[in-house]
Amino acid sequence: MKRVFLLRHGKAEAQTMEIMDPDRKLVAQGVEQVRRIAKFLRKKGYQPQRIISSPARRAHETALLLAQAIDYPQALIQSQVLLYSGEEHDLLTLIQNLPDELETVMLVGHNPVFETAANRAVGGGDNHLATGSVAILDFEIAHWRQAVLRTAHFAGIFAGKPKEAADGMVFAVALALEKALEQQGLSLDLAKRQIVARQAARLVNKLRR
Repeated sequence: MKRVFLLRHGKAEAQTMEIMDPDRKLVAQGVEQVRRIAKFLRKKGYQPQRIISSPARRAHETALLLAQAIDYPQALIQSQVLLYSGEEHDLLTLIQNLPDELETVMLVGHNPVFETAANRAVGGGDNHLATGSVAILDFEIAHWRQAVLRTAHFAGIFAGKPKEAADGMVFAVALALEKALEQQGLSLDLAKRQIVARQAARLVNKLRR
């Protein structure tokens, strides 16, 4: 069996006149979403043998955070432009050309291609793949070249979104902190956005005691 994880990037800043689409970075909420995805993967014992990411900043940052959290060497993350600009047939071609020694692969990219591919596996469903969500596709094949989306087994979607009110508060606080810091002229790189997300969680936990 071969398994593919289709991970849509975490929540990112909006595109503006100053920020082009490929340059959109993860916001604190997106950082938290990826943390939840990593926790889910560890709990299930899922360990991708290869991570391939879209070169768009929000996807690459998602891949970096995930790799860090699941002990996958960040230097081994591969970049594939088709995960940013390609269509559904390009995604399938990418899957079909994976090395057969790999059994489990994580692809980090975007909608609508990922969502369309996931729904193709369930015969045309209407499952929504939100930001910070991963769809799991299993192929009962011996070689990747045999992969066909419509015959894949759709093992489900896990969303890194909040399930409780307290989790929603963490997202809201993280977003507010991030905006306040940026208004003060602070430049928040990926590491600093991770700190913001952690501090937001700690603050909410203290306030709820």
